[in-house]
Amino acid sequence: MAIFFGLGWWMRTSPTWRLILLALVITWSIEFSQFIQTDWMNQVRQVKLFALILGFTFLPSDLVMYTLGILGGALIEQSMLLRLKQGT
Repeated sequence: MAIFFGLGWWMRTSPTWRLILLALVITWSIEFSQFIQTDWMNQVRQVKLFALILGFTFLPSDLVMYTLGILGGALIEQSMLLRLKQGT
């Protein structure tokens, strides 16, 4: 959801579907990058910030959670946009 909202802030004029797609590409790419276990990638993961971002172990459930979070963010965005249009 944070990636979705960050992209929405950065790309303010982009349609919601584009933000969803881009957020999914970013989060799923990070998750699938956990299959890469080269020496240099594991050294990058030793830096705490990168470890938090990149993670260590691939979990299929993370893909589901990323997807649900992004879709939840999109629903929140659409709800807020609808309220703004209605003036409430």
